[in-house]
Amino acid sequence: MTKSTKWWTIAGIVIVLYSFVPLLWMISLAFKPPSDIVSGKPQFLPSTFTLDNFAVIFSNPLFTRALLNSIGIAIIATVISVVIAMFAAYAIARLEFRGKKLLLSLALGIAMFPQAALVGPLFDMWRGLGIYDTWIGLIIPYLTFALPLSIWTMSAFFRQIPWEMEHAA
Repeated sequence: MTKSTKWWTIAGIVIVLYSFVPLLWMISLAFKPPSDIVSGKPQFLPSTFTLDNFAVIFSNPLFTRALLNSIGIAIIATVISVVIAMFAAYAIARLEFRGKKLLLSLALGIAMFPQAALVGPLFDMWRGLGIYDTWIGLIIPYLTFALPLSIWTMSAFFRQIPWEMEHAA
């Protein structure tokens, strides 16, 4: 291992550890009793281990409904995105047509667009269409931003599969 490689490896490990500290702190807080949290003496490990915080949050019907909504929307958006992207990416990878590179560049450009810039216009549009505060109102924007990157990634994957292997199947 060269000196430069060793330095980059150490820097990478430090960055990863630095990134994990907030996550580990959150996990630590989850198992602390409320008295430890508000005591004013921050300590990493809980003085007494408790699962009461989980019992409190999961007994709240607002939280459980929001959690189930999030899981349902995520599953639906992911499945639709993967299925549509799979067909589109296969066609882009295997067929030769004019504008193929432009299409992939456009997909990558859409994937890089800041999603937060659309929050205001989407709110107005969804309210006008009557789909504000509905699952479909969340699934559509998720698909809009997930599909281009999914198509880009899957088309690269399909291009790596040799024709001979595909014909053998």
